[in-house]
Amino acid sequence: MKKSGHGGNLKFYSEKYKIPQSLLIDFSANINPLGPEKSVFEVISANIQNIKDYPEPNSESLLGIAEEQLNIPKSNFIFGNGAAELLFLLVGYLSPKNVYIPAPSFSEYETAAKSVGANINFYDLENDFTTFNSSFINDLSSGDIVFICNPNNPTGTYFEKSTLDNLLSEISKKGAYLFIDESFIDFIEEEKYFSFRKEAGEKSNLFVLYSLTKIYGIPGLRLGMLFGNHSVISDLYERKDPWNVNTFAQKAGEVLFQDTDFIFKSQKYFYEERQRMYESLLNIENIKPYKPSANYIFIEITKDSTVEDLQDFLIKEKILIRNCSNYPGLNNKFFRIAIKRKEENDFLISKLSNYFSK
Repeated sequence: MKKSGHGGNLKFYSEKYKIPQSLLIDFSANINPLGPEKSVFEVISANIQNIKDYPEPNSESLLGIAEEQLNIPKSNFIFGNGAAELLFLLVGYLSPKNVYIPAPSFSEYETAAKSVGANINFYDLENDFTTFNSSFINDLSSGDIVFICNPNNPTGTYFEKSTLDNLLSEISKKGAYLFIDESFIDFIEEEKYFSFRKEAGEKSNLFVLYSLTKIYGIPGLRLGMLFGNHSVISDLYERKDPWNVNTFAQKAGEVLFQDTDFIFKSQKYFYEERQRMYESLLNIENIKPYKPSANYIFIEITKDSTVEDLQDFLIKEKILIRNCSNYPGLNNKFFRIAIKRKEENDFLISKLSNYFSK
């Protein structure tokens, strides 16, 4: 069994440290603390009796609502049991010989590539992880996949749309595919100016992954989307389970897509709170926070200490952080913290200040 290398594993830490899950403050998982909305609980309760029936095949009702709200033809996207399912589905379909993955970035790209026996090539993110070394483009062959996470996980940096337009142009000349993961795009103000969701339907070699988990705070429901051209999306429907999205995830998605106010409220909150939190972290000695753009902050330890030492200190305060030492290109000096509610953020900052001032 594959061991999870992600944050949010409350059960593991609860059992390891003999702390009830309800007492743990989880900064290791990047989930919107403002969610889920009350409407999610209401629609699940109203449909609880439907647990005895199969889900609607292919999420047809949800597709129609998403098409209307996004103004994107439903033939150009597909829903999945979380974004990860769709990542593996597409990689299995394209079956590339080579993939190119930024370092550091989300670990499941590598796992999906390994599942089809692809050769894995990492390319470095440079200049405080804000730019990428594009020399790998010279090595691309037809059918290869280039992954980009925007905003990037775990660094929280994002690439301007013009930068990715240029990258797509160069990749297209090689006959390769560009896969953009926009799971955290909703945390950027005016996200529509950064997203490639609409372009994905117009290009034969561009795919965009999107997660409803992060912005709406519903990781237990599992709901993601993949955008691409009609031909590939149609083929993916033939390869997937027709009931891959459960009834409650479908119903939650239907109400959430129609609740545009929640995203605006969340963007306002994170615009203000991440700046406040970032400035507070800048005042703590012996760490280097990287300027964030999503709902988490990436931090480097600059003193003679490791993230494991920090974890041992924070768990005594019932605080979990994300150890980033297992990301390619990183070591045990890096960690990531989610942005939660103000009182929780202040509590974490005070404990970090205590630790690094020692």
